[in-house]
Amino acid sequence: MLKVKALFDRALLSVVSFGVTVLISIDALIKRERMSHENGIVGRGRVKLLDNTEFPEHPFFSSGREFSCRLRHASVTYNDDAALVVRGAALKFADSDNESPLDLLMNTGETAPFFNAWTFVQFMYLPIRGRNPHAIPYMKKYPIAARGVQVSLRRDPESFALMSYYSKTPLLFEAKDGVQRYVKFRLLPEQDGPDSGIPDAESLETPWEQQSAPGETRSPDYLKDEYRRRVAEEGVRYRLQLQLNDLEEGERREITLNASIAWDEKENPWYDLATVEIDEVMSYEEGNWSRFSLTNQPEGLGFIPPRSIHAVSYT
Repeated sequence: MLKVKALFDRALLSVVSFGVTVLISIDALIKRERMSHENGIVGRGRVKLLDNTEFPEHPFFSSGREFSCRLRHASVTYNDDAALVVRGAALKFADSDNESPLDLLMNTGETAPFFNAWTFVQFMYLPIRGRNPHAIPYMKKYPIAARGVQVSLRRDPESFALMSYYSKTPLLFEAKDGVQRYVKFRLLPEQDGPDSGIPDAESLETPWEQQSAPGETRSPDYLKDEYRRRVAEEGVRYRLQLQLNDLEEGERREITLNASIAWDEKENPWYDLATVEIDEVMSYEEGNWSRFSLTNQPEGLGFIPPRSIHAVSYT
């Protein structure tokens, strides 16, 4: 009976995944725009891996390796840079439109507004329905997902370069010691400090109200304009870090793989991995050809096989 249920769950997951992919593809073809993070800017530069003595040796993250790179910053959904929205950073370890050994997709906030395929489908359906007020029942139904929204939102940030970006779903990390672990990544400004654009408590009481504040007079593109000037004048530098977690079974594993739950930084510290330097901004037209995909992964990283649309992992 359990085997039949497992097969059914996998089949249902495949159907849902295929359906979501088809809908996203059709929507993109009709609207001629990205699924999300439409409002963005692409820079190019280089990634340099640091000398590592703290985390287990990995076949890809070898000390001193350098890569050309592209980094795309974007604001989610709204075209106004001042809106109360999530901000993103997509890092490609190559100066290429498509191919690269590794792409990382990250957003502001440590946790995600969904935690399995079923909640992801519901969350992605909200913009199709018109977002307000349909987001309200979703957030009430899933308080942990609502917190993922609240910690990720930024309003009126000073610069894309002054915010922190986190990958939300773990990957498998297979080190040279033969031990399998989970890994997450984050991209930080060069200097320590609080994120720019953290909203006030009043705004977070109604996180579905994401339009720019009344009286906003800046250009809808002010963040992109600022980033372009910053790169031209001095370049932009970041720190890339990784966080490891031991592979576990049972209930603990389900908690560890929940994208709406951050890992304890005392038990699972962040390690410096690389520096990222951006010294050129691509034109809007050229940057739009950049495609960032989680399927671009090197030896030693991999997806965690799912079990069903309601579970996080397959045991």
